[in-house]
Amino acid sequence: MTPAKITVQEMSGHIAARAATPLLPSGVPGPVAFEGRWWAIPDGETNYEPITTREIADRLTDLAERHARATHAAAPGPDETGAPR
Repeated sequence: MTPAKITVQEMSGHIAARAATPLLPSGVPGPVAFEGRWWAIPDGETNYEPITTREIADRLTDLAERHARATHAAAPGPDETGAPR
């Protein structure tokens, strides 16, 4: 069962174990995808809580997908012979 809150230290451990994926390259304390949902630290709080607003979760998913596509497009591809660059 997923907890109602996750400490920053616990989320950092999930990210390090690759069980969670941060939206931002710097990771914590930004939004994090974990166990099929988005988590963030609300204003005035110190722990991660699940994002329950569908519109916000959908927007974060869209941003994560756009970032992944941009990262993939910017990665160097193989040279003319097929060898990695």
